[in-house]
Amino acid sequence: MKTVKCPSCNAKIRIDKYTERGDILYCDECEEEFVIVSLRPVKLQPVTEDDYDDDYYDD
Repeated sequence: MKTVKCPSCNAKIRIDKYTERGDILYCDECEEEFVIVSLRPVKLQPVTEDDYDDDYYDD
């Protein structure tokens, strides 16, 4: 399993082989969420409200 450093606290965040661009990762150390913007190389950015899938959260 691959890991990437958390942009906020430098802790390791695990990435499994099924992770895709647009997926949201969670850092257990600083409790921040990040969206994957690139897989090669792995680049993360903080999650914004627009990063969540609106259809998934509709009632």
